[in-house]
Parts: sequence; C-alpha cells; structure tokens
Amino acid sequence: MRDLVAQLTQAALTADELRDRAARAEQYVRLKIAADLSADDLTRGEDVWAAVEAGNVPESLAEDGRRAA
Repeated sequence: MRDLVAQLTQAALTADELRDRAARAEQYVRLKIAADLSADDLTRGEDVWAAVEAGNVPESLAEDGRRAA
C-alpha cells in the first residue's frame, strides 16, 4: 500500500504544472481552433467539465437534464 501511495504521489501534478498545462491547452485552442476564444468560453468549458466530473450531462448537451450513464 505504501508503494501505491508513493507512486500516486509521484504521478500527481503540482499546482504549477497544472497551471502550465492549462495555459498550454488554452494557447493551443486559440492557435488551432478558436482564435476568438473569450473568457466566457473558458468559463463555459470549465462548467462542462465540472458537470462531466459530477456524472451529469452538461447543460449544453442535455435534452432533459438527465444524468450521464
């Protein structure tokens, strides 16, 4: 069990690494997909992921507010 915890700890990203990854992802999206990406678009994207993580169908995709299977 101790080895598993050690492996998970080593694999976990630091706050700085997470911020760097998010910044690189935003830069990629702006460059390749949506040059006019706004702060509202980013917020909506965060809301979609939060819904998915909670097991819900994101509002933008839901027909009747159903939960994900």
